[in-house]
Amino acid sequence: MSKILIVDDDPFFNKTLSNYLRRFDYSIETSSSSEDALEILKGETFDLIITDYRLPKMNGLELIEKIKIHCNTPVILITNYSDIKTAVKSIKLGAFEFISKPIIPEEFKLVIENALNFPLIDSTKEQKSSVKKGLSKGVSSSSVVKGNSEQAQELWSYAKQVAPTQMSVMITGESGTGKEYVAKFIHNHSKRKDQAFVAIDCGALPESIASSELFGHVKGAFTGGRSR
Repeated sequence: MSKILIVDDDPFFNKTLSNYLRRFDYSIETSSSSEDALEILKGETFDLIITDYRLPKMNGLELIEKIKIHCNTPVILITNYSDIKTAVKSIKLGAFEFISKPIIPEEFKLVIENALNFPLIDSTKEQKSSVKKGLSKGVSSSSVVKGNSEQAQELWSYAKQVAPTQMSVMITGESGTGKEYVAKFIHNHSKRKDQAFVAIDCGALPESIASSELFGHVKGAFTGGRSR
């Protein structure tokens, strides 16, 4: 039975979420503050921690930072505020997922299952292994696109952390800097790696039929649309 710690200063939310998750045979413990949660974690281990962002004295990001110092337990951050900066920072600090309220129970349950089943890996070892495999297949070191600078390492760290989440990602950079390679890297390390990866040059799509090209159309939707 998986043990889950829920940290939220809203008693009603704690009770509602606890009752919902207990229906699926999870062992649930709750806490109303970061300080209390840290005290609980001194004496108990959990398979997953779910924490709200807005907490008294110490917010959810600060709690994640302290948790990750001592253990690698997956953490899901919940907030009323859909703030991309908070989302990116939570992922950078090691959060498994960032979710905005209101929560859709079925989708949230799936995120929890993914967090509990996601293997904790050493990204450095995996990255070295991937490079070795590429070289053994005759791929040149330049085509692996693995920089050694601090900025490059930070980029791959972000990509690795965001890959298993459901977050949308915008990759920016000048032409030829490897944006599509980074996108493929994220896809190949995501839960969708066994599904298709489609690269589209949106600049080459005529504006008038761009939506039809991307999402499909029915016969006769526009001039030249001869089939579904």
